[in-house]
Amino acid sequence: MTSEEFFIKWHGKYCDFGPQCVDLIKQYFVDVLGIQLFHGNAIDYWNKGVPGFTKVPYSLGAIPQLRSLVVWAYSMPFGHIGICNWTTQTMFNCFEQNNPPGAPCNFVTHFDYNSVLGWLNPLSMDILPHNPLKVIRVGLNLPSVNDFIIQVATYSSNKIVCTVQDAVASINIGTGMFTQQMAYDLMEKLGIREKFVFIFYPPNNTSSFYASYYYPKRDCMITTCPGTDARILSFEFSHQLQMYFNVHHGMNPPVQVVDSNFPTDDLIKSKYDSISKYYL
Repeated sequence: MTSEEFFIKWHGKYCDFGPQCVDLIKQYFVDVLGIQLFHGNAIDYWNKGVPGFTKVPYSLGAIPQLRSLVVWAYSMPFGHIGICNWTTQTMFNCFEQNNPPGAPCNFVTHFDYNSVLGWLNPLSMDILPHNPLKVIRVGLNLPSVNDFIIQVATYSSNKIVCTVQDAVASINIGTGMFTQQMAYDLMEKLGIREKFVFIFYPPNNTSSFYASYYYPKRDCMITTCPGTDARILSFEFSHQLQMYFNVHHGMNPPVQVVDSNFPTDDLIKSKYDSISKYYL
């Protein structure tokens, strides 16, 4: 079961008969992580640590990564714990139980980090995409598969591997857009399970549309990009990977995302160099 499927299954319901916040975490371990249960109160997750997780104390400017277990020092001596769903520098959202007291599983947005001791980052979850990266071509008159693969391999010094799949889908002739819903429908049709998917398609003569969508059902990021120039597509591919990395890394963005209408070879290579060392 994916994290998103878990959230859908338990939203508005109670885990166990407490209902305590840790009952949700124990159920998460069973349904999603498939690892041995950790027994104790929420504060014990922090004080004792949990096998398979890295303990990260809260510090100014730091933020939890996607699916971290966030631990608070309130409701002592038991503490409180939740599963990070999204985060920014100033606020974050967690899937929690017993917040407010007696509440079933629900999403809670926190507008500060008051009483947060820190978070536990999972070591075994695929938070970031890994080789090979999925690329889907839609439409006609597109660059050859080999042209794109060679561009990516060259700029990444052969560190990034792509699998390319051709797909049939309708494109809005009037706007030249491959819309969000079209991207979702294509993911369902093809049964794609990857964390990051890059879709490129031919633009029309009047417009182009670059977009990134988060798809909760598949727990993945989809980027749609019009174009027929394999070099520019490889540049946009690296650009989107940089943004994906920063969003999902759970810390102050360590990768500088630089865009340009006329990217040089050095710029494109620097973008691949900046991300490949982290997760490939």
